[in-house]
Amino acid sequence: MLMLLRTVVVRTMDEIFIVAGIIVLRAAQTLLLHWEIKSEEQDSNHPPRQPDAGGSPRQEGN
Repeated sequence: MLMLLRTVVVRTMDEIFIVAGIIVLRAAQTLLLHWEIKSEEQDSNHPPRQPDAGGSPRQEGN
């Protein structure tokens, strides 16, 4: 994967807040992806769940 690094020039406090918000969102995205991948790996290590003996539940009154 090719990553390009760019320099950001910030002139005002508003721009600092925008850049800080982008950093926070990117960090949150990274943590979410890490959590999802780890969860998926743990799920793949367990055998698939067997369906209940009674099968699918029926609706009463039909």
